[in-house]
Amino acid sequence: MTQLKIVTEIDAGLRQDWLRLREPILKALERLKGAYTENELFLAVLEERVQFWVEGDAFIFTAIEQHNRKRYINLFLAGGSTDGALELRKEIEVWSRTRGIDGAFMIVRHGVDKVMREKNKADGWDSVGVMYMKDFVQ
Repeated sequence: MTQLKIVTEIDAGLRQDWLRLREPILKALERLKGAYTENELFLAVLEERVQFWVEGDAFIFTAIEQHNRKRYINLFLAGGSTDGALELRKEIEVWSRTRGIDGAFMIVRHGVDKVMREKNKADGWDSVGVMYMKDFVQ
């Protein structure tokens, strides 16, 4: 009963974005190798355990992770245009800083790494293999 109530009260924009981007979301979910089903990811967004960011045809899913001494935002699933994703990263960083989050990390596919390597470095991300990390607090 609770789940039905949550679903009927969801923001119309969330529903519209999800349906519009559903195919690329499903394709991206395949890369997580079963970490989430579509329903589980959608419910995690509704329950605010996961954040869903959209810019045009680009999307990023994030989750806040508490480590021993720092809190990070994990940009764990993305799709769509590179330009849109870069804009979303800026928005995510501002949002994270206002919540006292210490930094961010993301793991990207090799092809994306090649395309974004210079931009990531210019934006302050440090490359650790194909995983990028950025501290917000100096």
